[in-house]
Amino acid sequence: MDLLKAVPDIVDEMDHIELLSRATIKITPALTDRIRLFGLINALAICVLITVFYEYGLGTDSEGTNWLEPVVIPEINLAI
Repeated sequence: MDLLKAVPDIVDEMDHIELLSRATIKITPALTDRIRLFGLINALAICVLITVFYEYGLGTDSEGTNWLEPVVIPEINLAI
């Protein structure tokens, strides 16, 4: 009984695979994994840069109101 319920999903998957095989740009699962890993590494690098080079400084205006504002740490110089 479960097989009969799964048949429409299997047919849809087969149609999808056939459409992918006829596509002009073929993206393999390995390439998809590489792209996903590249995006993950970039996201982690951006998070590390923000964590290392940003801090919150206390800002005040002429009325004496205080607020937190993001400030780039100016003392750190990188030779990239």
